[in-house]
Amino acid sequence: MATPLDPDRLARLRARLVAIAGAAVATAACTHAPDPVVNRPVEPTVNRPADPPPNPPPPPPPPPPTVDVPAPSPDVGTIPPPINPPMPPTINRPMPPRRPPPPPGNG
Repeated sequence: MATPLDPDRLARLRARLVAIAGAAVATAACTHAPDPVVNRPVEPTVNRPADPPPNPPPPPPPPPPTVDVPAPSPDVGTIPPPINPPMPPTINRPMPPRRPPPPPGNG
């Protein structure tokens, strides 16, 4: 089991922790310090032509062409005449007799 810390030792540990944390913050601040080479005065720019204006949006597509639909003819709904002439009626002929079954024992 851990022994309780006396107040004097606890205060020393707390002071040490604050010192370590302060050093870490100072180190982080130093690493992010501005670079003196980057912060030198900006040289004047040479005159250059202005940027071209942005491209205008493309025009909308033309509407689809209209198709003139002819009026329905008066024959709409009627049955067209047959292409081939009608066939003559078929004659019912009797079926030929079936073959007799094979004789038994021949199989």
